[in-house]
Amino acid sequence: MRVTKSVRECFGANIPLLHRVVLAGMVGGLLIANATAAQAGTPWAWGWNRAGEVGDGTTSIRSTPVQVTGLTNVTGVAAGGDHGLAVKLDGTVWAWGENFGGQLGDGTNTNRLTPVQVSGLTDVVAVSAGETHSLAVKSDQTVWAWGAGANGELGDGAATNRLTPVQVTGLTDVVAVSAGGYYSLALKSDGTLWAWGAGSYGQLGDGATTDRHMPVQVSGLTNVMAIAAGAYHNLALKSDGTLWAWGVNANSLLGDGTATDRLTPVQVSGLTNVVAVAASGTLSLAVRSDKTLWAWGIRLNCDGTQTFINTPQQVIGLTDVVAVAAGSGHGLAVNSDGTAWAWGDNTFGQLGDSTTTCRLTPVQVSGLTNVAAVDSGSYYFSFALVRDPAESFLPQNPTVAMTVKSNTMAIDDLFTVNFSFAPGTGINPLTEAVSLRVGSFSATIPAGSFQFKPAKRNQPAQYAYTGTINGVSLTVKISLLGGNSFEFRAAGNGANLAGTVNPVTLAVMLGNDQGQATVTAQITNR
Repeated sequence: MRVTKSVRECFGANIPLLHRVVLAGMVGGLLIANATAAQAGTPWAWGWNRAGEVGDGTTSIRSTPVQVTGLTNVTGVAAGGDHGLAVKLDGTVWAWGENFGGQLGDGTNTNRLTPVQVSGLTDVVAVSAGETHSLAVKSDQTVWAWGAGANGELGDGAATNRLTPVQVTGLTDVVAVSAGGYYSLALKSDGTLWAWGAGSYGQLGDGATTDRHMPVQVSGLTNVMAIAAGAYHNLALKSDGTLWAWGVNANSLLGDGTATDRLTPVQVSGLTNVVAVAASGTLSLAVRSDKTLWAWGIRLNCDGTQTFINTPQQVIGLTDVVAVAAGSGHGLAVNSDGTAWAWGDNTFGQLGDSTTTCRLTPVQVSGLTNVAAVDSGSYYFSFALVRDPAESFLPQNPTVAMTVKSNTMAIDDLFTVNFSFAPGTGINPLTEAVSLRVGSFSATIPAGSFQFKPAKRNQPAQYAYTGTINGVSLTVKISLLGGNSFEFRAAGNGANLAGTVNPVTLAVMLGNDQGQATVTAQITNR
């Protein structure tokens, strides 16, 4: 989230500033968001470092990435105003940088040049950093907040700062959060969206311009699967791939063809098949399932001019995008090959290309490979989560139950597979392929083929795919919470499993390079 104080930026491909992205279905957004174990690694930072937000023990500006001191096994990072957050595989949260509002959560107001542990938080799966406050989602799906609270952004019913985390009142079953300028958003497993804090521009989406000290439901939105909070506006991605926006619109940030503020959500014009979203004080951004990047808001050109773009336009030169973020006048993107790219204002080295030269088109961030995620803070600094190459994503304790009519695949044969993962891990099939092999039958379900299904009754939220691959009708379901459950229902004539005998082996590949789980089970004849 970024509160823009001046307009002096330049942007890649004539598209303005991006901000943090929330990948659909990833718990907690990024925030950077519920990264998988395959994404666990080390955080790196560069750019402006006034309050120690780079986390390397200095206040020196860095024009190339440096490793944040002392952090390993990190699954998610988040950049705020002038502070950073990281969540580790063990569920602890660490913070560094500016702390005047208590946003580091260590019980003090002391800036920290290297990470310190946030007090009293365990079992955290995702974090988000706002301008001067911080949010965390725990594995029990409760939300915790700390830092500046004058506008009610901590959601505990008060309007006061908190130096250590407090639980947000009345929220359960939360799967994602996003911290805006001085307000907060939370997505529940039933697909509803809730907001609290500053509401002066309608950014809470409840039809009013009133601050709220406890969560209120955003009007008219259901089946939401991803969220992004900007400075004073928000984006929500629905399960049908459409995008909705509300809040301030003076900079054409809502993408509805107008400059009219909206107190409740309106649909962004002309976008379908969206899988990820991002928002800042000057830009809104969407990634589509074909990995193209689209943007609208202020188009700033390095020569002091600017243009308002009130409907989405494609960002030129980036066609294989899997993660994006934005800060104060610059954008960041991760390609599927693990390289990071940046463009825009570079006054403080925030592009990470070893220069301070403004870039109208993306340049590669120096020295980084195997990048899993990026984020950028309000004041000219950038983060990357670099995956440990040795890290694997193999599920733990896989089990399988198979019930078929015979030793060959028949109509309505059901294969149910359950995997359990380490805390804070999981997959995002909107950006990763899922492959399976049963006997001689194999199929790969491409990334972007799944539909998000909100929680119903006692059923958790899940991704679902139904289609025909290699002549076999398949239904594949992946639950989001409580581990990943894969249910394969295959309808066919049996030819694909000809010759299969007990025991049968089912292999599942999750993602392109994230490991494979193979399980063996006896076939039970019906």
